[in-house]
Formats: sequence, C-alpha cells, structure tokens
Amino acid sequence: MKISLIATDLDGTFLAKNSVVTEENLNAVEKFKNKNVVTIPVTGRTLFEIPEKIRNNRNFRYFVFSNGAGIYDKENGTIFYAPIENNDAITIFNILNSYDTLIEIYTFGNPLIDKNKFNKESFNYYNIDKNYISCMMETRVPTDNFYNIINKDNIKVEMFNVFFKNKEDREECIQKFASFNGVEVTTSMDNNLEIIKKGVNKGTTLENLCNILKIDTNFVIALGDSKNDISMLRKAGTKLAVKNACGELKNIADTIICTNNENTIEYLQKHLGA
Repeated sequence: MKISLIATDLDGTFLAKNSVVTEENLNAVEKFKNKNVVTIPVTGRTLFEIPEKIRNNRNFRYFVFSNGAGIYDKENGTIFYAPIENNDAITIFNILNSYDTLIEIYTFGNPLIDKNKFNKESFNYYNIDKNYISCMMETRVPTDNFYNIINKDNIKVEMFNVFFKNKEDREECIQKFASFNGVEVTTSMDNNLEIIKKGVNKGTTLENLCNILKIDTNFVIALGDSKNDISMLRKAGTKLAVKNACGELKNIADTIICTNNENTIEYLQKHLGA
C-alpha cells in the first residue's frame, strides 16, 4: 500500500484517555516521517488547544484546526482561514442563547467561554464528559461580557462549540441550522453541536491541504472516532475507525483498528511496516 499522508483526529483517536500524548505514538510519527509519510493532526480543537507536546514536536509541521476552519504551517503561519460570516455568527449566537446552553466561541486559535459559566458546577450541569473537563479547565479563555463579544468588529468565529442541557433543544437546533445557507453542523459528543462555515469541514480542508502539498488523496489514510471525522474519512483513500468510534464512522470505515488507548499511530506503523 502506498501512503503519503496520515490524517489523524486527536481526541478519542491519537490522544489516549485524559488527552495523554504517548511516546509510542510520537515515536511512530517519527518513523513514518523517516519513510516520507507526513502525519497531520486534523482536529476539532482550536490551534492553541492542541497539546504543546504535539505542536512543539519537530515531526509535525501542519495542523488542521477547528474542524477545518484553519490550517497552520509552522514555517509560514496560518495558510488557510475560513471563519463564519459575521452576520451568520450573530444570528446563530442569538439562537443558541435562546436555549439552555453553554457556548464556546473559537476565535484566533482560542476557545472563549463565559466567565460566569467557567466552573465545574456548570460543566456538570451541562453533562460534559468528565474526561473532557480537565481539557476545558486547562485551555478555555474565561471572558467578561461574553454575550457582547459577538458584536465586536474584529471577531472572527472559526466555530461554535455548544453544549445543551436538553437533548430536545439540541435536536431542534439541528433542524433550524439545516436550513441555513452559510453554516453546517457536526458533532463529537452526545450533547454538543459544532457549527462551522458552510463547505468548511475536516474533509474539505484536508483535500485543500493535499492540493497544497501535491499529494493524491488516494494515498491518504484518515483515522478518527466521531461524526465530525466522517467528512475526512470520505476524502481519504484508506478509511480507518478506532474501536471506540461511533457507529456512523465505523459504517463507512474500510477497517476498524485498536482503541485510542492502544497507541493508534504505533499500531499503524507496526501493521504497515514503516
């Protein structure tokens, strides 16, 4: 099998439980690089949420962040950036605020959150996965006057990540946003929605990056675990789902491999002989 690029999701895929970056995976990335195979994180996280152990590792150069809203190149900075149109962002924000929600605004590489809701009590109230709370506590930027920030002229919303108290409200919002021309919706958890610019997702941005690198997508392996990885797998020549992936992703995968706690990139390296 000819391979030029491995596109890997982070949470639930490259990262082990509690967002741990394993040495086994990092060593496997280096072995692939020595064989001229590029490994690229393709994540729903903002740029600065990506663990430093990955961002500062010399074997990673490119990062696709915020579900495809941006591509960062260590040598040239941000080489692609596609935020939601301002008018759409304001409309969406107002709709989300009409429900019982915890809203995060991803902007300029950072996830902003209402300072008054930045606490474990609020996280528990919105039933946020306990394994994800530590990540939120470490990476979120608590913000004063959060509900006015959307009206600032210089705000660029890469993505809304929103948690719902009630599943019925979440389903209603999915239906509402389906009729929007400017945005599309995906998800990575049972109680969240991730809202990005229409036509911008992990798959389209991965394809864009492959064009920049002059890599045929037939020679790409894509690896993920959640619904927001579906677009990425559909663009890849080889589609892999981890054992802990959601059913929808497993249904389109060519192969199901180990869990995220079993060093996914090392697993590939050993099975592909790189």
